[in-house]
Amino acid sequence: PNDKSIISEAHPNFLGLYNGVSSMPASVKKTVEDADLILELGGLVRADSNTMWSDVLPPDRLISLYDHWVQIGSSIFSYVALEDILDALIAQTPVFNGRGQAPAPALLPMTGNTTDPTNSAVFYPRLQRMLKKGDVVVIETGTCMMHINPMLLPADVGSESQTLWGSIGWATPAALGIAMANRTGRTILVTGDGSHQLTMNEIGVMGRYGIKPIIFVLN
Repeated sequence: PNDKSIISEAHPNFLGLYNGVSSMPASVKKTVEDADLILELGGLVRADSNTMWSDVLPPDRLISLYDHWVQIGSSIFSYVALEDILDALIAQTPVFNGRGQAPAPALLPMTGNTTDPTNSAVFYPRLQRMLKKGDVVVIETGTCMMHINPMLLPADVGSESQTLWGSIGWATPAALGIAMANRTGRTILVTGDGSHQLTMNEIGVMGRYGIKPIIFVLN
């Protein structure tokens, strides 16, 4: 979840999001943990929202590539740049035209109709379908974050969240900064009423600078 949208979810070989017992789709957990070899790029943050403390990555089948060092089992290799390793791996890796064993992720199923009260079950499938190239979704800590993980994002759609620190109230001012920088698409904020109250003064700053993100506040 901390890396959502870093790799295009529209790529034909994208299988989903690994999150331990909460992996999306669920089959991704077995695919990752049963792999012959796992390349961990950049370092996995084993934290509550990122792995649910339930990741099972066998150390004998795990190679961790950090920014300037590598760990293979109990061995550490220093002064090795991540970009150099990736360049070398890409040069030696044949083109893969197949797909992993896990089924391809799909859009969230549509539920409810226009007469139903708005709730998470009906909101997120519709949010998913309104996204288009250039959009950035800003997701507040809490239930909002849990619901974006299974959402399959279109090509060139970004997402920003506070998966690591989980600071509520982060998303509203973050949306301000992102909207000021994002001149090619829409900035869409999804937040909860409690979190939004902590930093809603930034709405005034948005008005001052003419910033117009789309804001959904959920009770």
